[in-house]
Amino acid sequence: MRQDVNGRYCRISLSSGATIIVEIPMPHMLTSYILQVIRSFSVASELTYSNRLIIHLAWNRVILEGCVNVGLQIEHTLVKAGGRSCIGNELEGPFSCDGNSYLVRLVDKDFFEKCDAIIDYSEQNLTNLALSHHMLGVSSKTYLIHPIPLTEPRFERHNKGSANEFHHVTTDFSEPLSARRAYMIDRLKENGVRTVNHQGFYPDQYYQYKRRKLLLNIHQTDHHHTLEMLRILPAILSGCIVIAEQKSQHELYRNLPNLRFIEYSDILNYTEGDFRHIYESSIVSNDAIVNLFKSLKKSNIQEIKSLINQHVR
Repeated sequence: MRQDVNGRYCRISLSSGATIIVEIPMPHMLTSYILQVIRSFSVASELTYSNRLIIHLAWNRVILEGCVNVGLQIEHTLVKAGGRSCIGNELEGPFSCDGNSYLVRLVDKDFFEKCDAIIDYSEQNLTNLALSHHMLGVSSKTYLIHPIPLTEPRFERHNKGSANEFHHVTTDFSEPLSARRAYMIDRLKENGVRTVNHQGFYPDQYYQYKRRKLLLNIHQTDHHHTLEMLRILPAILSGCIVIAEQKSQHELYRNLPNLRFIEYSDILNYTEGDFRHIYESSIVSNDAIVNLFKSLKKSNIQEIKSLINQHVR
């Protein structure tokens, strides 16, 4: 790949002859994911007839003429009525898995309707869109790209650190002081569990996850229930055990290794000893993690190949 930075945009020339255009600087929280998308385009373009294709990764909500404009959709789509940024962005959804009625929310719907293709990080989001007849135009051009590291994960052992450090639980909340997250952290501290928050996303998130044993994932609000795979999947691929709040459609991810679903109210009752039990009962081999990575990488390349083939002239 060859990069040409020109003012606002970076043009990346792939060896296949295709070109990727992305606005810079990229948002901090999306950098690692956008780089993974670019890597998938680089590999997939070698396997397709794409030598004149110009791809614009439109994370900035701008449409460029003369390009295949690919929007990045990273918002939650499974949202209860009354949730943040619902008005004007949602249509009633088909889900009532846990007795609740949900909306299928698509923030900036007008923009995504103008895009030639859309990339989403969440299988759950794609499921929601596909089952809503109001979203068929968007759903039919949306492709699933999993957030995975650029290189195959390797571990000296499952995870580093002392076997006695189960009082140390990592969170990765961009809004750690939201009411339900702050309440959870306070209750765990009362039970002798120390939580350390790495706020938001960061370039070395895989390195940080490799240094931890347990990642606790709690939804920010009572309304937004899409699982946060932008942090959960990188943590799993780094060797963490992930304890996630159980909500609707969690069965989509039931087969992921090292992922445990627990009700919010039950997490409040956990103590240091309970977390040790979860760790010891969840741990899988490094080979399983590597095989998961290879499977997701292959899926990403296949999705991008399908996207490219739809737009080769």
